[in-house]
Amino acid sequence: MVILCNLYYRRMAHGKNILSWIINIFNLYIFIAVVFPQSPSLALDSYMKNEIKEQNLKIIYGSSAWNTNSAILDSAFLFLRDLQSGKVVKIQLEESEPDSSVFQGQFIVNLDSSGAAINPEIYIPLRTMKDNEQAIKKFNQLLTQNQIKPKPFLYKEGENKIKIIDVYDTEEQVNQARQAYAEEQKIKNNLGDKKNLIQPFLKKQELEVAKKVEQTKKIDQMAAQAAKRLLDRIRLEQIERQKNDERERQLKAMSEKQKEIRQKQAEEIAKEALEDYQNGRFKEAEEKFHKSVELNASETSYYFRFGVTLYRNEKFNEALVTLKLTPDTPDILLEKKYYMALCHMRLNEPDLAMSFLKEVGEIKDSPLAPSALFYQGIILFGKGDYESARSPFEKVIDVSSDPKLDQQAEEYLDRLVILIQQKKAMAKKIFVNGSAGLMYDSNVLLAPDTETLQGSATKKGDLRYSLAGDVEYRPLYNLSHELGVKASGYYLFSSHEDVSLADPLLWNVAIPYSYKGMAFGKGYKFSLKPSYEVLYMDENSDGTRDLVLQSSIVNLDHTFLMHKNWFSSYLLEFRNDDSLSASSLGEDNADALKISLKTLQTFLLDQSAKEVLAASAGYVINNAKGNNKYYSRYEVGAFYVRPVIKGAASFNLGINYYLVEYSKRTEFRQDNNTTVSTGITKPVKPWWSWNVSGTYSTNISSEAASSYNKYSIMANALFNYAL
Repeated sequence: MVILCNLYYRRMAHGKNILSWIINIFNLYIFIAVVFPQSPSLALDSYMKNEIKEQNLKIIYGSSAWNTNSAILDSAFLFLRDLQSGKVVKIQLEESEPDSSVFQGQFIVNLDSSGAAINPEIYIPLRTMKDNEQAIKKFNQLLTQNQIKPKPFLYKEGENKIKIIDVYDTEEQVNQARQAYAEEQKIKNNLGDKKNLIQPFLKKQELEVAKKVEQTKKIDQMAAQAAKRLLDRIRLEQIERQKNDERERQLKAMSEKQKEIRQKQAEEIAKEALEDYQNGRFKEAEEKFHKSVELNASETSYYFRFGVTLYRNEKFNEALVTLKLTPDTPDILLEKKYYMALCHMRLNEPDLAMSFLKEVGEIKDSPLAPSALFYQGIILFGKGDYESARSPFEKVIDVSSDPKLDQQAEEYLDRLVILIQQKKAMAKKIFVNGSAGLMYDSNVLLAPDTETLQGSATKKGDLRYSLAGDVEYRPLYNLSHELGVKASGYYLFSSHEDVSLADPLLWNVAIPYSYKGMAFGKGYKFSLKPSYEVLYMDENSDGTRDLVLQSSIVNLDHTFLMHKNWFSSYLLEFRNDDSLSASSLGEDNADALKISLKTLQTFLLDQSAKEVLAASAGYVINNAKGNNKYYSRYEVGAFYVRPVIKGAASFNLGINYYLVEYSKRTEFRQDNNTTVSTGITKPVKPWWSWNVSGTYSTNISSEAASSYNKYSIMANALFNYAL
């Protein structure tokens, strides 16, 4: 690196003018950006150590045993001991939502008056330990007797930069969580925070296609799985009823004394099962309920508890069957429907769950109604129906007497307000984009049409200025269809009059339409864009721009999602050029039907769609009336984009090659053109960014006068706004 800098210093010291300094500095920057690209730093080491300096902490632990009531937010506690000071604190935890079994608590650690770091150990209390004043004393006794072991944990950073102690049961779980956290941090670094305004390379429509495909696949998979589970449940119910019928037949065949003994055994085992159930020993309870059913299938009074036990043991399909077999007695009917809803939720069957939750939520005086309403809101929130989700969360606050559940509902309502505002912002219909730039062009080309690289070289350099902008009104926009009206303009003007002949003024009006859906089993976007375009140039060197070209254009673009990281686009363009230039006569008549067929293969190299490698190829035939203007062109190219400077900017590097053949000219002409481009874009605000770029082109032609080399350095300010 030092040698490289010295070489550049010498080269700059002997440069002939300021421009060479600019070029050299720019090239050095590009070299550094390519050879030494920025990579996201996870800084996980600090989270893998046990030393903790922060005082404001959050602790999380998952425990099904602590989840004693599926209809309310349960509470629990654990112990934190500092190895350095030996001090112990008891930390209160609350369930994140009813029946989630995820417990969390936020607390302030103040173990050392000097503010030194703590080295914590986390202990989960025994089931028999009560939450009272004697708990810490009892804990210390168990610790002294080596009867309680610390739990492994992952120290990480959560939302709003709060530090989290994430507690697990085994080191294997911690390692898996650490890998998942590292991946999450990598994605966040790619996506960036509020300061990182770099946008994905792909257009929003392409990303929506990918999102829609993933949603469709997920919905299809869930529907297929739900259908299979339904068939399984029907079969399970059929078999269970057959078993019960057979048990009842066998019972009827017994003597009265045998029946009495069997029924008594079943009753005793059922009582034991109920005791296990009430004490949270669900595995033991399941075995005993099952034995009781086998002994006396006609006694259905404990079927409900049996079904809940199966639910607790995460046997959701079996639980639904058992609950369905439970008689609809008034004392358990609502609770039965509530647990059937929970089973359907755990099986990713939200619509079936919602039907039961609505029934339970309508009974306002039921203690289950607040939780049922809360889960209705969760389901609607998960579906993205934010407007509808507000009502059940608001009702939770109205009917609930649990302040913890009220707080959870209020937090969801706060999130919904933000999401609804974002959704409304996305529904904006008017979009304005603009740019203003400065460019040094080492060899201005005279190109009195839209093919700016196929003009004749003036062999004169100049400082040129550019203005560009467009405004689009989009009356239709949804997940499947998009329709707009778009007007755009481009103006380029040179500092010196002797090259002003090459300055275009271009206007275009288009009606773009897009359809997003599925085709051939793949995500698909079809775009149709008819447009009308006019070009003005100072053809007479009198300082005024005359209309020299008017064109009717139709673009058809087909984009397929071949893979979640691979977009394949195919563009067919028909362009009818009507040349109004005074020189457009005879063999130089530029009136033409131009047909372009191109493809672009885009590969996403990261999940944020900000690091991209793209390859292009195309064929263009300009079927002009004048033989001198008739040509065919073959082109290929590659383009690479990636975030740099810790994700605060994006760097691009591209190369394009085309071969043009003027096959109808009296003297056959062939051009080989290679262009290398590179640049960097830095967002400053969400609505504006700046861009610095450079290109170098070489054109080797069989016609000596048409051969040229040129480079350009550009700086642009880019603006965008939505109304």
